Amino acid sequence: KMDQAPTDILGLVRQTVELIRPQAQQQGVRLVLKVPDDGVPPIPADAVRLEQVLLNLVINAFDEMRDGGVLTLAVSAADEEVHVEVSDTGRGIPDNVRARIFDPYFTTRSDGSGMGLAVCDKIIRQHGGQIDVETGSSGTLFRISLPMDDD
Repeated sequence: KMDQAPTDILGLVRQTVELIRPQAQQQGVRLVLKVPDDGVPPIPADAVRLEQVLLNLVINAFDEMRDGGVLTLAVSAADEEVHVEVSDTGRGIPDNVRARIFDPYFTTRSDGSGMGLAVCDKIIRQHGGQIDVETGSSGTLFRISLPMDDD
């Protein structure tokens, strides 16, 4: 079992945004952070691994927006789950690629190992959560759902 402790997911998302701010400015990507006024409760999680997932999704989003765009990170809580959405205004994921994005070793990048999304998917499942993707010509949205309790 992973090393899970009460984790401030909002804090992790904010930290990720600060980490990528320089690259965003360089690349002409506007960062938008949407969080509930009353925050979200801490969730049992391995903070290091969750941060790895967030960074991975964000780096993929930057890759889709080489000429700039908007990267939105949204955090919300509903029905005993916390949701984190990472969305970009890139080109979207083509249908022929979409079915395979979570497969290990599948990559569309010349410099990629393809482990990114497979690892993200595995980490989120180890947390009892799931990761979903919606994509179209106006961009891609990854939605992570994580349970608030261990049970």
